[in-house]
Amino acid sequence: MSDFNALLKSSFAEIEEPIDAGFTVNVSHGVARVERAAKVRSWTQTVGVMAGAAATAWGLYSVVGVFAPDLIAAGSLEAARLQNAISNGPQLSAAAETAGVGLMQSIGLGMTQILLATGALVGGAVAYRAAQD
Repeated sequence: MSDFNALLKSSFAEIEEPIDAGFTVNVSHGVARVERAAKVRSWTQTVGVMAGAAATAWGLYSVVGVFAPDLIAAGSLEAARLQNAISNGPQLSAAAETAGVGLMQSIGLGMTQILLATGALVGGAVAYRAAQD
């Protein structure tokens, strides 16, 4: 045992229970006061956050209320266009196929004439070159 412990025990050897003169009571009152203050602070913060959330929600509601009719109108117009494109898809693809077939036929008919003319020009150029040598 250290000297300090021995001194402490000998100092309180005569007293059965040391009297703290209200120290424990004062400490418990101080702790209770701090806990009450923490609880009040917590409730104050919660009320503040709720008030801020309500103000934000009201502001968003006001902004959405101004722009909502335009957004709904634009969205419904786009939905109508999309529905029209989906429902007319087979007709459009059939029309595109018909136009594509017609285009290929006209190119095919014209390609024959183009190839004949190109072949004649190239043949003439080769013959001319051969005649020059």
